[in-house]
Amino acid sequence: MRGCDEAKLALAVAAAGGHGLLLVGPPGAGKSLLARALPSLLPPPSLEDRIAITCVLSAIGRWPGGLATERPFRAPHHTTSYAGLVGGGSPPAPGEITLAHGGVLFLDELPEFRRDALEALRQPLETGVAVVARAGRRVEFPARFQLAAAMNPCPCGHRGDERVPCRCPPARVEAYRRRVSGPLLDRVDLRVELRPPDLDDLVPRGRPRAPVPRDPADRASEDPAPGGPAPARRATGHRTADDRAAGGRAPGRLAADPAAFDRGASGNRAAQHRPPEHRAPEHRASASRASGRGASGNAGRRARGGTGGDALRAAVSAARERMVARQGERPNALLEGGELDRWVPLRGRARQLVQEAVRRRGLSARAVQSLRRVARTLADLDGSGPVSAEHAARALALRAPLEPP
Repeated sequence: MRGCDEAKLALAVAAAGGHGLLLVGPPGAGKSLLARALPSLLPPPSLEDRIAITCVLSAIGRWPGGLATERPFRAPHHTTSYAGLVGGGSPPAPGEITLAHGGVLFLDELPEFRRDALEALRQPLETGVAVVARAGRRVEFPARFQLAAAMNPCPCGHRGDERVPCRCPPARVEAYRRRVSGPLLDRVDLRVELRPPDLDDLVPRGRPRAPVPRDPADRASEDPAPGGPAPARRATGHRTADDRAAGGRAPGRLAADPAAFDRGASGNRAAQHRPPEHRAPEHRASASRASGRGASGNAGRRARGGTGGDALRAAVSAARERMVARQGERPNALLEGGELDRWVPLRGRARQLVQEAVRRRGLSARAVQSLRRVARTLADLDGSGPVSAEHAARALALRAPLEPP
């Protein structure tokens, strides 16, 4: 996935802290692709999680023959009924939120889901339990899932798109966005507005050189005679087994590393693909500052830089290790008041930033605690102990207001 650096950071934060994620953007911006990549960044389930996932599968007749080894990923269609999403029927049967227990529930085209079904997600998102009540019967199903959702900014999908004008009147945009209620949005920690990636993101300026075809006569001449010494290798641009074992690169061959084309920040994408001597002065200065940074926080900076999946997984894994060493298996997304006071005290400039956000954006008490949880995860990704003002500011940036026009 190329481009969308801010969304990749949000994806890493969601995976590291167990936070809910909502992606808003025009068609083709990469919302669904990013959301479907979330399970690949999550850590493997613990033994307790594997037992719980296996119990759910066994209850619906899908026992895998042993303990489950992977986290579930459920992506129901937006036409799914209330009972299909939350659970119900006679006798009561679990819904998609229970089938996603211990994993990810992805709701694409979020405003298109039934309003009553979406509103029923509010309690399970906080308690991790889905309650289905029928006449004379009450059943509780486990529903501790991680929500990932995607939606367009308006019915036509192009509101805010600089390339395609939006054709929706303000009243239609407001009605469309109000299909997702404020209380439900308030329970989603990460809300990111995407823009379509630039051409330099999708099609890099440089590309790996195609391999040079070899003549059959050359290969025949390089075959050693029986019992004779091996001939010297020619610099044809091809790597032999010895080259690969030594970690070297054949002369004249470009490194075919796809991640190398996806390391720039959003403001310096094209410049970061050019050698330093060919960059503009401001890009050389930023590269010099980046090379002089210390080792601490490299994982978080790699996550923010939008590198490949391996780097994101490494950053998430390192953040999870810090989290487990500090507070056990409880993810940051589930920290409560006393735990937040201990691990995420807001002091100095960080407190001033949150106070200003509360005043200007009218943040609820739940939203303030959500910001503290996200800031804690950002600090873990950076390898930082205390939460700084920078972490608080980035947590605010990852919580888009999404207000109707």
